[in-house]
Amino acid sequence: MPIPTGSGRLDPCGRGERRAADATFVPVALRTSLGGPSVAARAAATLDAATGGRLLLNVMPGGDAEEPAADGVFMSHDESYEAASEYLTIWRRLLPDEAVEFRRPL
Repeated sequence: MPIPTGSGRLDPCGRGERRAADATFVPVALRTSLGGPSVAARAAATLDAATGGRLLLNVMPGGDAEEPAADGVFMSHDESYEAASEYLTIWRRLLPDEAVEFRRPL
């Protein structure tokens, strides 16, 4: 069962290490609308290393409109998926320790 995420909840990466002692995999929800990909990639890499490579990410670009709005994110469904695509493009380039420069069109 994934570690719950959302407004009013603790950071899922911070809670994942505690759950790791009893689990084969450590499922954590990655909400791409909250925070930058470099910070999240670093947290996930740290948790993955701490759990011996057992991190399992559930990428969540959206959800109902109320949940992201509670965290100050106001995007339409399509905008949240477009932003998630950018986020994951950067994420994938960060994993092999590649330097990343990303410019969003104006």
